[in-house]
Amino acid sequence: MNDELNTPIRETLEVGEDLVKENLSRKRYFLHGNSSPADSENIAKQGLEVTEGRATVSCNLVHAFIWASSVEKRKAYSLSTTPTNESSEGSVFVIEKPKQYSFGFGYFTNYEVDIEKKVVSGQPIKWASAYKQIGIFSTQDVEEKREQLEAIPKDIRSNSKLTVNPTCQLNPSEQISEVLQELEFQAKNFKQVDMQNAAEMLNNKLNLKPEMVIELIKSTIESITITRLRRKALEIKAAQGYTIHNYANKPAGRFNKAPEKIKEELLEWQSNLTEDGTLGIDWLDEYASTNIEHFLEELER
Repeated sequence: MNDELNTPIRETLEVGEDLVKENLSRKRYFLHGNSSPADSENIAKQGLEVTEGRATVSCNLVHAFIWASSVEKRKAYSLSTTPTNESSEGSVFVIEKPKQYSFGFGYFTNYEVDIEKKVVSGQPIKWASAYKQIGIFSTQDVEEKREQLEAIPKDIRSNSKLTVNPTCQLNPSEQISEVLQELEFQAKNFKQVDMQNAAEMLNNKLNLKPEMVIELIKSTIESITITRLRRKALEIKAAQGYTIHNYANKPAGRFNKAPEKIKEELLEWQSNLTEDGTLGIDWLDEYASTNIEHFLEELER
């Protein structure tokens, strides 16, 4: 058992941060999705240029393919200004981690807890998004570099650019979407994922190296599971009377849920894990089971 996950009493939002970061540091492949055909063409020719430390890549196939076909997401969050229309579709790029760069959680993706005011501020929603919020850094010490970047004024920070060359380019399709929807459903409900079957189905559609597909599937399962648990932690804080703030530092009502409902969902997840036995990833099985137990204990306090 991991000591970090098994302390007798802990703050609700302490959901094994070091363990998550440790597993993230071992990742070899990352994803970038965008819905602009012009941007996709440019990335394929010249590489992906990113602002250092800004959350621009992910470890989640579902997330990346949604970005490749969602003009709305691009309008809301992308810095790109190339023209698109409602039916525009771009691509998903697979990036193998270059030796000279590090990958970690992007800047401004964490939270702060004010116990006296009972407020969770900062970027709790981005924090909950976990492996969707990955940045690329020029140094090996990601934590130190992220703090440095957060302290720099926005206009100066945005001048720090890095370029990575994608390993391959993938295009959205209905068949890929169907496989990913099933994968997402199983992971969201803490049900056993037939990883080999999912890999074979995606291999037929993506034509990637088998080891690459397996890692991306595992990363996607981890991403979905961690996000579900982090969101549940925020729901518990809200049930304890805390106000959860969004990106604009305003109350986010999406986490307001009755304690009885939270408990019901946790027990269902726990039952699914017990019945199916595994998510298919050793560290994640323990991580999920232990956090669910802690959450149930927290609700009884």
